[in-house]
Amino acid sequence: MTYSPSRRTALKSLAAAAAFATLLSACAGEGSGSANASGAAGGGDQNTVTIDYATYNPLSLIIRKKGWLETALAAEGKKVEWVKSAGSNKANEALRSGNIDVGSTAGSAALLAAAALGTPAAATWTATGVGLVGYVINTTMPMNPDLAGWARISPFHWYGAASPLENGADWGHVAILLAGSAVLLKPASPSRRCAALLAEACWRAGLPRDLVQYVVMGDRALGEKLVRDERVELVVLTGSAETAEMFRSWRPNLPLLAETSGKNALIITPSADLDLAAADLVASAFGHAGQKCSAASLGILVGSVAKSRRLLDQIVDAASSLTVAWPEDPAAQMGPLTEVPGEKLRRGLTELEYGQTWLLKPQRIDDRLWRPGIRTGVRPGSAFHQVEYFGPVLGLMAARDLTQAVEWQNGTEYGLTAGLHSLDAEEIQFWLDHVKAGNLYVNRGITGAIVRRQPFGGWKRSAVGTGGKAGGPNYVVGFGSWEPKDLGPAGALTDPKLVHLLRAAARVLDEQQLEQLNVAATSDQVAWRTLFGVSHDPSALKAEINAFRYRPTPVTVRVEVDDPVRVLREASAALITGSAATFSFREAPSEELSEVLTGLGLAVEVKDDARFDRGVRGRVRHLGERDLLTAVGGSIDVSVYSGPTLYPGRLALLPYVHEQAVSVTNHRFGHPTPLTDDLRI
Repeated sequence: MTYSPSRRTALKSLAAAAAFATLLSACAGEGSGSANASGAAGGGDQNTVTIDYATYNPLSLIIRKKGWLETALAAEGKKVEWVKSAGSNKANEALRSGNIDVGSTAGSAALLAAAALGTPAAATWTATGVGLVGYVINTTMPMNPDLAGWARISPFHWYGAASPLENGADWGHVAILLAGSAVLLKPASPSRRCAALLAEACWRAGLPRDLVQYVVMGDRALGEKLVRDERVELVVLTGSAETAEMFRSWRPNLPLLAETSGKNALIITPSADLDLAAADLVASAFGHAGQKCSAASLGILVGSVAKSRRLLDQIVDAASSLTVAWPEDPAAQMGPLTEVPGEKLRRGLTELEYGQTWLLKPQRIDDRLWRPGIRTGVRPGSAFHQVEYFGPVLGLMAARDLTQAVEWQNGTEYGLTAGLHSLDAEEIQFWLDHVKAGNLYVNRGITGAIVRRQPFGGWKRSAVGTGGKAGGPNYVVGFGSWEPKDLGPAGALTDPKLVHLLRAAARVLDEQQLEQLNVAATSDQVAWRTLFGVSHDPSALKAEINAFRYRPTPVTVRVEVDDPVRVLREASAALITGSAATFSFREAPSEELSEVLTGLGLAVEVKDDARFDRGVRGRVRHLGERDLLTAVGGSIDVSVYSGPTLYPGRLALLPYVHEQAVSVTNHRFGHPTPLTDDLRI
């Protein structure tokens, strides 16, 4: 992949020695390496940079194997010493003691701790890893060689973030630096201190202050002015769907990538291990006082489970026994709300709907401390079934069977996370085939997604814009604009659907145009067989399946140009992915082109702009020049994929698929289980 040079100069003052993404590693005490990082010999030697590496941080392995750092530092007369990590905790200790210079496995927690504790080496080397990736990608590192020659990405120059730091890291911040652009880091009020520490660490590492700017707004008017400013080319938001709508009301054509609300449910069937199910439901509902976008706010109990006194008593006992206190109490298991409950959350904590009863009534300790609450009798379509209250309150629903439970689980405007507890392989397969959410969890809690292992991001109103999952293989792709390049000659086209397309296209395309389509279709075929059409488990943990897969999604292809090659190139992407695509023409296409599309099983319609704009929802691949986002009033229910037609399938197929992360517990009490042997994931 090559990048335009517009941001290279801003990064060239940084040393290539720290060129790997420290914040992209898992930091929660993983690993049991054979060598103890705290015993590293480097630390005090100014001519040696000592770095820990680990199998669970593959980027550190790649950089070690390729020797990029050794090459970069040789010119400065320095050498690199690699030490196998004994886990994140040990790496953090080594950083703070100065025994290692770069904690590649310490993660964001180490970065923030280092900055807070004032250890310059730790803070500097750890933070430099974030920004330097952008520099190295632009200059020396051949990242993603499969994209080379396909397209070129031009980074945005400004980035706005209205995003609380989750698990200590603002992943949008990291991603935009990876793409070579500047960052305006604007935290939510409750996370200002965390964001300030992150910004300070970056500055101490040598990142220019105009590259990473920390912005605190004194009032809403200033925030609105920032979002409205045309110099802000992209906004990344972690927040509510209402906030996303507010941003678009200020600026309808705002390029917005948002992880928004969730109304997440965990289904428990009669075949489940009820002990584990109860524990996971309570942990998912009340961890972080229910203030995680992935939190379980609904438990859907199937069949006899809904009447199980044993299960209900376990859930109540587990929730009522939680020690609720401020963090200075070492016994605290559930802490305070980030702020005094607003009107919506207060209703969720205090008001029941018709037919509902308190199984465990919430109790107010002070303005921000509340004991958890559990309500029963939640009915489909009710407010509690549909509304995200974002606090320590759980609703229970009683479903007749798994089919009905999945219907209710899918029956909200959101699709962020979803869970299932079952020890029946057929039930698990049915659920995996029908649930509509971005992150799926089987026989485990539904919170705590880990970058790369379970890339995070939802479906429906849980995701706004055209971005990929945070921590996934397509996240950085959305932080710039792509320009097409010649792919060269076509390969052998063997997919029956695409072969049929090429034969039919000969009716409307000349020889040169047909060859263009053949090249694109061949690229689509390769992309589908190697990437989009197969599941991936890069972490390869035996105790847990963490599959990343793509699911076809309906797309409207809005055609406002007279260019049959571009139209049929999109038809190729729709056919290979299995997307239910509708080709909506501003003006009636030729009879031959219409017959080609309908003969391929693709829908064709003709609508003028006004009629189209009023009715469109979902994903739109826009072939035209007008500002479609403004035309639809900035609706967050419309995701517009615009820009030039891209020939590589690696990029062209993205609008036609949903990303989905599936995490399945693959053991029973530490022993391998045959439960997952025949699952199709």
